[in-house]
Amino acid sequence: MNALPADRLTGAPLVLTLGAICVGNFMLILDTTIVAVALPSITGGLSASPVQGTWIYTIYAVCMAVMLPLSGWLTRRVGEVRVFLLSAIGFTLTSWLCGISPNFELLILFRALQGFAAGMMMPLSQTLLMRVLPDNTPVAMSLWSITAAVAPVLGPLLGGYITDRYGWEWIFYINIGPGIMILPVIWKWLMPLESERHKVPVDRVGLCTLVVGVICLQVFLDQGREHDWLSSGFIILMLLIAIVSAVVFFIWEPEEKHPIVDLSLFRIRSFTVGTLYLSVFFGVFTVNMMLPPTWFQSVLGYTATWAGFVLAPLAMAPLVLMPIVGTRIPHMNIKITVAAATVLLAVALWLHGRMYNQVDFNHLVYIRLMMGLGMPFLFIPLITVAYIDVPPAQLASATGILNFFRMVSASMATALAATAWQDRSVFHRSQMVERVTPDMLIGSEVDSLIESLGISDLSGWQAIEYRIAQEASTLGLNDVMTACALVMSLALPLALLLPSYISHSKSQQTPEAPNG
Repeated sequence: MNALPADRLTGAPLVLTLGAICVGNFMLILDTTIVAVALPSITGGLSASPVQGTWIYTIYAVCMAVMLPLSGWLTRRVGEVRVFLLSAIGFTLTSWLCGISPNFELLILFRALQGFAAGMMMPLSQTLLMRVLPDNTPVAMSLWSITAAVAPVLGPLLGGYITDRYGWEWIFYINIGPGIMILPVIWKWLMPLESERHKVPVDRVGLCTLVVGVICLQVFLDQGREHDWLSSGFIILMLLIAIVSAVVFFIWEPEEKHPIVDLSLFRIRSFTVGTLYLSVFFGVFTVNMMLPPTWFQSVLGYTATWAGFVLAPLAMAPLVLMPIVGTRIPHMNIKITVAAATVLLAVALWLHGRMYNQVDFNHLVYIRLMMGLGMPFLFIPLITVAYIDVPPAQLASATGILNFFRMVSASMATALAATAWQDRSVFHRSQMVERVTPDMLIGSEVDSLIESLGISDLSGWQAIEYRIAQEASTLGLNDVMTACALVMSLALPLALLLPSYISHSKSQQTPEAPNG
């Protein structure tokens, strides 16, 4: 998209404009992880179950995902800067609405609207940085990558501190100040760089089937257990709509002149393999970011702040290693690198599936550090491979498709894992209850158990029930983590389909860096 003639920004206007774009990108990526450690506080404050709490993440991710394919059409019709400005306004407003939500249902609604706004901002932040720095693309991408890498690191730490100190509402309120400050900067200095607008037809059938299908499938996964799955007419309806939408979408799109999703890209093997591998990885990664913090707080007794400290190594290690790995890509054997990183992640997940209620803080950090060390050697090679054979004219479409599948995979994996955790916890509890006898209430062992729990007014049965619930939750989460390790192991054969080496010239066309 060519910009209309405009004066080149220099000095303070240039710095302020770059800062405004980076802040916008930082806010929307931060909101994907900042809620992780706050979920127990939010669900407790709004009387929702832990499984329902995962909707706070999944609805945001799904709505962000469904907007990614639409962003290209919107920018051509409305203009890149106008869309970015309207999205920033929408993101700021919905952040305030999330904070003041009086009940869980309204929070989910406003969180969905926040995701729609974020889905339009994400691809435009990269485009506008290159617009402002047309002769310094490496600098523009470095700025974008820094904000994209720092946000996931700060998310759990910042979320934990804010939740403990001020309350969960402030994890949304903190977006308001930066959001208001960047609006006049965008209006004053970015508007003259607005792109040309064209009346491009929209693929209405493709758009509707994509949005409706993804949202109905997510509702099926999120609410299926609460409605007893296929015994509920509502859940059956959601599943049927999702299936019909998917069938119509895949029949319609290949014949559409202006498709909302360019399915022809999946004829490129490297793109298909890279997208599939990354989708599996991000699904597993997101489950590890969203579920364990609830366990840290409900079973181990950590505060939200300390839960954030446990998660920090998972993001801090990639922050240090990603720039190094990126420069070494042409010299790496991609197959061996990705396979080794996959094995490392699978081993770390397997170890996480062997947790116990008295596990110490250092052990948790050690496992998270293992995961973090493997991430750069998996993500950077795969993102490079995914785009390496994509024609330049299709790079924008490829970026939208890959991000779409990544976000959908993450949200659906979280919904499935949350349901599995609850189901497995119930299963383990039922097994342990069967082994409880009245004899267990006699003697000093019960007194010691009550004393160890630090609760003086518990009876023997209550003490045992309390301990059983904790043990069942731990075993249930262990089953989920073990399943994640198995999923990563099953993805390992895909590494054989990757190229061994990538030339330096080809690796330079990669258009994006990690964004949480």
